[in-house]
Amino acid sequence: MTFARLFADPVGDLARVQDALTRPECQLGENAESNWQLHDTCHADALLNYALITRFCYNDGVRNRERQYYWEEDNPTPAQDRQMWIQTLEDAWVDLQCESLDPTLNLQSEVHTELRAQLRTLYPAAPKRDLDGILIELAARLGDDAAALTKTVFRPYDKIYSDEGYKHGRFADWFTNLFEPTKLFTKHPPSVDRLRQILPLFSKNIGAGGGSFMVIDHEALVQHLCTPPYYTSRWVDEDTVPDPPSCREIVNELRLQINNNRVMLEVIATFEDVAMRLDVYE
Repeated sequence: MTFARLFADPVGDLARVQDALTRPECQLGENAESNWQLHDTCHADALLNYALITRFCYNDGVRNRERQYYWEEDNPTPAQDRQMWIQTLEDAWVDLQCESLDPTLNLQSEVHTELRAQLRTLYPAAPKRDLDGILIELAARLGDDAAALTKTVFRPYDKIYSDEGYKHGRFADWFTNLFEPTKLFTKHPPSVDRLRQILPLFSKNIGAGGGSFMVIDHEALVQHLCTPPYYTSRWVDEDTVPDPPSCREIVNELRLQINNNRVMLEVIATFEDVAMRLDVYE
């Protein structure tokens, strides 16, 4: 998912959203079963694009998105400092794109009274639900994989977006209440439990819903798990945080627990190959 995707064709995305909501098979409400086979027919990608255009340009702005901050007193690394600069530049670029949009793209404009009513009918029990959130979950139910990675994030004093796309998309059987997208994306140090959750993505036969197969960037996953710096809460004294274990240590510990499970051993071997090739195993 990129900002470039959102702004590639906003007018066309709105037209595709309107088309999707005229089709009964695309109107998957709160209690409906997901149907990822309808991704193309129901323009799932356009639903997500328009939802985020609505959120970033006409709602609370791009600055309310989830982001990573590093405090000056924590002496951020060059990579962390660069990440914050990139976020700031992204904000400025998105603001410029938003300013160039036709005001009639605003979901809250008078011309979209019917469209808003159609979206409300999908969640009759939640009359105050954000419409962009409804669009995101609908996109996930219809097979957009980026929408299927959305999760409500609670941040004190900030806007809360109630997006639960991860429960309805093609990753729903993989995520759990204890391991959801936030836990995956946050850069925690290696642990046996974390490795257990991530290892299935190294299976040669990992499949997505509907019989299709997902292409997983194994190198990115290994870098994410095996290379510091790792996340530390700002409320924790870093001097009290122990040095993280290496991925080799974690893999060796996991091997002692899996009782010669052949499938798991094959997956571990794939993980090891990638980690050693990238020189991040030790």
